[in-house]
Order: sequence, then structure tokens, then C-alpha cells
Amino acid sequence: MTVGQEVGLGELTQWLLATSRRSGMTDERSQPELVETWHSRTATLHHFTWTRSGFPDVVVKIHREPSDAAVHFQSMEEVARGLRAAPSSDFAVVDPLALSRDLGAVLMPYVAGQCLSDLLVFGKWTSEKLRNDVLEIVTNCGALLARYHGREDVVTEDMSRVAHDRLRSRIERLLNQEVVLGDLTASGPVVKSYRDFHPGHIIMTEAGKVALIDPPIEIRYEYFYRDLAFFSYSLFMTLVDPRGLKISPMRAGHRDSLVGAFLDGYTATTGHPLTDDDRFFIDSWEAFYLTKMLRKARRRRSYVRWAYYYVVIQRRLRGLKRTVTRRLRHASS
Repeated sequence: MTVGQEVGLGELTQWLLATSRRSGMTDERSQPELVETWHSRTATLHHFTWTRSGFPDVVVKIHREPSDAAVHFQSMEEVARGLRAAPSSDFAVVDPLALSRDLGAVLMPYVAGQCLSDLLVFGKWTSEKLRNDVLEIVTNCGALLARYHGREDVVTEDMSRVAHDRLRSRIERLLNQEVVLGDLTASGPVVKSYRDFHPGHIIMTEAGKVALIDPPIEIRYEYFYRDLAFFSYSLFMTLVDPRGLKISPMRAGHRDSLVGAFLDGYTATTGHPLTDDDRFFIDSWEAFYLTKMLRKARRRRSYVRWAYYYVVIQRRLRGLKRTVTRRLRHASS
């Protein structure tokens, strides 16, 4: 298949049927039935069930760039391998099932359950039980990320230098000026960054476990701050979703406690508490992501929804920038 060529449903179904029968996921009498389809910027995902009961549902992800499928398959294998190396009864490991380089397709299990982002947006936060459940889930998310970061990968000096340069450039772009880090030390470990660790990729399975789905195609080596900050940023953006505020206006006020639970889960698993410098770099990364989203909201603020985001992001970003600037001045004085 060439770039930009779409895969026909008939061709896809034939591959799915042959692959599933060959691997024992179904039998000769069962046929796949399409349940739903999702579209993203880089791929199309199809959820299939089977005409005979007793066989697990599956998802086929068709990449717009066929060459991305092999990279994605390898990424899923690495994530599963890393989590399996540090097993926990709280986590479900999602293994990729099959790859078609010709179709640009990855076959994976369908993970039934509730997405954390849906729980954060549509859950009724007046319920104390729901709030406690969410705190426990978010704490487990921190532990899950720590286990992923804790794999014994070889990090070279070049990788560390690139990670440090990228970190510094983000702070300079955030403040729109060159910065002197002074006595601030990026001493945290350089890890294989997940890069897309957010509530939309966390599923609470029907068995009550946390499952991490759809890892990114490209995984870079970054300071561990990056993934912590991205999850913190994503929590904020999810909690201020106007659809959720109509249900429970108080939900946005729980951002600090949720981030705190997430970081507690992370540090309890690594055994290393966060230093003041660590928190500075986490704040810097989060402010960088908020700045990018603020620019997007500014371009679209003629729409009511984006005008709302522009106001709430600006308010949050203003406080973070003050914190980052104050710490930089103190470090370089």
C-alpha cells in the first residue's frame, strides 16, 4: 500500500480473519463484525467483535503512513515488556497481536472499561466515593509511569546532552528569552519518554485494573520531568472541559489534589522524592504545553468554547510563569 492509499474494509476483514484463525483467536465458523470506527490525525481505528461468542474483541489501527505501523508495533511491545518486567496486580499489560506492513495495520486487543478522561469529565464529583476512586486511579497512574520509566535502558552521554538542550530550549521558548539556569540542576534521570501519557490513554478495565493503551509511535529519551508535566497539563485541560463543569462545577478545584496523588504514586514507586529543582522543571514543561495550547486558543477564540479555554489557560499560565521566573532569578543571582 502506498502513502495516502486507504485500506478497503473488505481487504482489512480478510486479513483480520486469516490472522485471527491462524493464531487461534477465533475459529472457522466465526466472522468479524465491525462495531465502530474512530478517526485521528494519523490513523483510523476499527473495533471488531465476532459472530460467535467466546472470542475477544479486537481493534485494528490503520496508519496513514504505512511505515509507522511497524514502529508502533515495536513501541507497544516495548511498553508491554517494560511493564511486565515490574509486574503489579493493579496494571493490565496490553500486548500487540499482529502486524501487516502491507496494510500499515496493527492488531491489538480491545480493552473494555472506562476511560479516565471520561470519568474526569462526566463523573459526578459531588460523590465522595467517586472522588476517592479517582484519587486512587491517578495514584496508580503515577506508579504505572514510574514502572515504565524504571526500565534498564542504556542512556548515553549524547542522549543526556540532547535531553538537556531540549529542556533548556523549552524554557527559553516559554519565556521568549535566553535563560541562565545558574545553580538549577537537571539531575533527574533521562528515561525513554512515553510522550503521550494522558487520561485519554488510561482505561479502567472491567477487572478493576489500570490499562495503558495506544503508546506513541516515536519514543524519545527525555528527562523524566517531561512525562510528569504532560500528565499534569492534561489533567488540567480535562478538568476545565466545559462539558464537565456543567455537571459538577467544583471539579476544576481538585486539580492540585489529583496532581499531588499522581506525583505521590510516582515517587512512592521510584523511592526518590521530588526536589525543588525537579518541581521547577516540571512546572516549566507544563507551562510550555499551556503556552502552545494558548496560541491555539487565541487563533480560534471567535468560537465560544475556545474563548473560554483562552481565559482559563491564560489564568493558569500566568501563575506558572511567575513561579518559573522567580526561581530562575533566585538561581542565577
